[in-house]
Amino acid sequence: MQDFIATFHIDWHLILAQVVNFAIVAFVVWKFGLKPLMGVLDKRGKDVAESLRQVEAIRVEFKELEAKKQAAEAATRKEMQELLRKAEADAQIRRQEILERVKEEAAQVVAVARTKFEPEQEEAIRSMRQEAARLVVQAVNKVVGKLPEGLVDKKLAEEAIEEVARRRS
Repeated sequence: MQDFIATFHIDWHLILAQVVNFAIVAFVVWKFGLKPLMGVLDKRGKDVAESLRQVEAIRVEFKELEAKKQAAEAATRKEMQELLRKAEADAQIRRQEILERVKEEAAQVVAVARTKFEPEQEEAIRSMRQEAARLVVQAVNKVVGKLPEGLVDKKLAEEAIEEVARRRS
């Protein structure tokens, strides 16, 4: 072993000093470097785990809120459909009321027009009958010739026209 130590120039004092030096450096690195670093890593791991738990809690809460939102939308949609149905029913009722009112007003206008124009119509019919009677008397006078004045009477012609008008109606 002496030869081995001499051949490789191994000094056990130096080796012992290096071991002690290594132990001191390892202790200092472990105490002031590795231990705080492990603490920071542990804290960071706990923070990451807590963040993951919070993310999962937020995800669950988001799903719950999404479900609530969908339920609220469905309820709102149903409410809107109900309101639309009621509005359509009200519109139909109002439409019928307006239609009835328009019919009544139209009937009133027609009644007013009849009362206003019936006398004019009667006057026009009477005038046409008189004119027709005059024309019949003239035609009979021309056809029959000169008859004495009492035979073809205006009254007789008017009665004939009245008879024709009655049969026509």
